[in-house]
Amino acid sequence: MTAVRDDAAVAQAASAPEPSARRGVPGNPWVPTPRRTWIAVRVELERRRPGRRGWVALGLLALALAGVGVAVVVLAPAGESSIPMELLLLLMLVVGLVAAPSLAATSVNRDAAGGALAALQMTRLTAADIALGKLLAAWLVGAAGMLPLVPFLGATWGRSGWRGGALVVTVAAILLVVLAATAAGLAWSAHVASPSTSVAFAHLTTAALILGTLVLFAVTQPLVASPAQVSQRFLDYDAMTEEQQAAVEQAWAAGDLSGIDVPSLPCREESYATTVERTERTAWMLLANPVVSIAETAPLVRPDTAGSDGAAPGLFAHTHAWVSAQRLGPDPADLLFDECTAPLDVAATDTAREDRAMLAPAPWVGLGVQAVLLAAALAVTVRRLRLPTRRVS
Repeated sequence: MTAVRDDAAVAQAASAPEPSARRGVPGNPWVPTPRRTWIAVRVELERRRPGRRGWVALGLLALALAGVGVAVVVLAPAGESSIPMELLLLLMLVVGLVAAPSLAATSVNRDAAGGALAALQMTRLTAADIALGKLLAAWLVGAAGMLPLVPFLGATWGRSGWRGGALVVTVAAILLVVLAATAAGLAWSAHVASPSTSVAFAHLTTAALILGTLVLFAVTQPLVASPAQVSQRFLDYDAMTEEQQAAVEQAWAAGDLSGIDVPSLPCREESYATTVERTERTAWMLLANPVVSIAETAPLVRPDTAGSDGAAPGLFAHTHAWVSAQRLGPDPADLLFDECTAPLDVAATDTAREDRAMLAPAPWVGLGVQAVLLAAALAVTVRRLRLPTRRVS
């Protein structure tokens, strides 16, 4: 029954030519058309339609995802918090990165082994139509796998403080990352004959972008280290009089040194050589990470306070603060410390460091990498699907 259904789907594509095909004008293999691409999508979805056992497995998977969504909503802390919604967004990303590339990575080589690919190539569908159709079909299946989490995403969004537009942008970024990973899986399927090997390479490509960028950033930090001089001045407690010691102890206990004439107190100086890691030179590796690029699309908020748009700080806010610190490099305050010239305001120091970490988000670096990966993988697939595959010498 499956073979009959596959042959019927391929025959449907062959029997629905473009108007130009009726005039006998061959299409450009690099140029897809909406109508023929949609035919290729329908053929691919029809051929990949699961049987009874497949529907049962998909139903169980949907129930499992719904159970996770219920657990996140039920266990979410009371009050405003964006963490439950961000956990669901990350789960949607995981579902898409597992499902869609796996399907695309077996799309070309399995059809080639079964003869269905040759039948498609003999129709008026161009190589671009076939490649884009297979890509969109696998991507749509991956996006459908995220649907069980959408109701719970809406429930947690109401308590996140995010604006609706910000959530739409983040979901769009997730779909772009999944689309690029799907294109990479399709390219591997066009180059590798074994479906299991192409699936493994597809997931290795995703892992290289997610984990590899973090590992590469970590191992290159010693390579960008530079020497620096640390200068510090501290109040010399042992050299103080008993009255000064009592006043300083009382001020330290109260957390306020404004009532003390700090410059008049004894002071000691320390200076030593060290090395600092110039992370601003390699922070682009972090921005190229797909997960970081998704976090960069979140509303800009302080790590420990609410933002101007009411968004509650969460996982994405802390990720952005850490990445921003790496983009700025060493903090000059860590190299020059002086508590002898003026009262030490701990709160002001913490606020200054938060301000330093509040750089404008840069999601376009990572999303640009995903766009380049998408275009390159699709071009590779079209090149492999062109007929003839080699020029006649």
